[in-house]
Amino acid sequence: MCSQPRVAPTLPNPPGRVNGKSRKPGDSDRLFVAERDLAALSRTWTRRRLVHLLLKLAENLGEPDAEGTLIRVPITHETLANMIGASRVRVTSMLSQFQREGLLTRQGRFMVVRTGPLRAALARHGG
Repeated sequence: MCSQPRVAPTLPNPPGRVNGKSRKPGDSDRLFVAERDLAALSRTWTRRRLVHLLLKLAENLGEPDAEGTLIRVPITHETLANMIGASRVRVTSMLSQFQREGLLTRQGRFMVVRTGPLRAALARHGG
């Protein structure tokens, strides 16, 4: 009987390297967090993924507003859908539902996200 040699598994990107190149401290942390979040969200329902995305957008692009956090970047429903792997129709439906629930409002082409109520809905219903 011929035995096969045992090969130790290797990481695709060893610590300190990305695609064989050195990386700066901080770059890998943000990339790791983003990849981890995306991997976790890929196994969740559309509502939960959309809530997480809106919270991330509010955190990264938002400005405090009297009604919540204003995302001062016009983002189409199709762009949101592509970002979470859902259909535009489903995202439009969910955004309308969020508006009825008071979780977000519109200011022209911009969204105002009510981060507190969104987080509470996420904790209460899983999104």
